[in-house]
Amino acid sequence: MASPGMFNLANKLLRLSRDGKLTWKRTISDNVYSVHFPDVSLSTSYKPSTGTYSLELIGETGDVVASLSWDPDCEIESTTVGSGKFSYNCLREIYELAEQYTQKDAIERALSYMEKV
Repeated sequence: MASPGMFNLANKLLRLSRDGKLTWKRTISDNVYSVHFPDVSLSTSYKPSTGTYSLELIGETGDVVASLSWDPDCEIESTTVGSGKFSYNCLREIYELAEQYTQKDAIERALSYMEKV
């Protein structure tokens, strides 16, 4: 099981993503999005072949420091962490918000370029 810190990090990441306060970027890998901070980054990914959603905390050297993942066959629907509850669907929503952010950003940039033509 992942550390309580990763559950807390995922919940905070979800809140910030819902509020539109993060700048998600596509990566060169399919179905992977990342957000960068000064010395760490976070990536969210989805594997269509297994239906697995993952969240990785990546350190300044590029190594995965900690991770959290969930697949649809998981028997645990949620877990209690500290004073709150963490739902594994949180990972799905983080991924979907990151995907939506990058699509919206690309559309807005394309429209901006076309306005200059």
